[in-house]
Amino acid sequence: MEPISPFINQFVEVALPEEKQIMGKVMDQGIDILVLYDGSRYIYVPWIHVKSIRQVTTDLVNALEIQDSPIFLNKEALSYRNILNNAKGLFIEINVTGKHSLHGYVTTILNNYLVFYSPIFKTMFISLHHLKWLIPYSRSITPFSLSSHHLPIKPSQIPLSRSFEEQMKRLEGELTILDTGDDPHKIGIVSHLENNLLELTNATGDRTSWNVQHIKTIHLPS
Repeated sequence: MEPISPFINQFVEVALPEEKQIMGKVMDQGIDILVLYDGSRYIYVPWIHVKSIRQVTTDLVNALEIQDSPIFLNKEALSYRNILNNAKGLFIEINVTGKHSLHGYVTTILNNYLVFYSPIFKTMFISLHHLKWLIPYSRSITPFSLSSHHLPIKPSQIPLSRSFEEQMKRLEGELTILDTGDDPHKIGIVSHLENNLLELTNATGDRTSWNVQHIKTIHLPS
């Protein structure tokens, strides 16, 4: 979906997959990213996930007290990948599964996935194709108000591959959790990956093959 310039500085409602909706003032846009401000936070939305956008009549658009975003980019540099690169080291919120958001830090960005450190799930591998939005927080804010002493961002001990699919292949034989374990069949040992199907063997020995194009996140038990 191409950016629509008439929405700049307008208050809009954006429809996303899985019946999600977000609202805010359109602050900027790039060829593959939309920037909203909801009155307290900047929300970066990849255009690929925008199903529809419509102007909303509200007095809030003029009443909003605009703060600077923790991510500073000029118009020419505004893109999805540059946003991710500039989000490194910032505490951010991302939405991937649609059911709930993840909080933590981007540590590495590869061809089509990123490495994310979450205080809850630890190291996660997240498909760039499934990231619905990103919200950066002030540099003074940490997840769950944890001190730096209680928030050691540990680099992944697993060698990193350039693609999400190659990274899944590295996990053969490992106990793995897909999509934060929202389905018991998404928790198990990676048996093998072949023809874009990742086979998991769960606790009871049942085997399920998952289309890798629909896998959003991967992490190992901490």
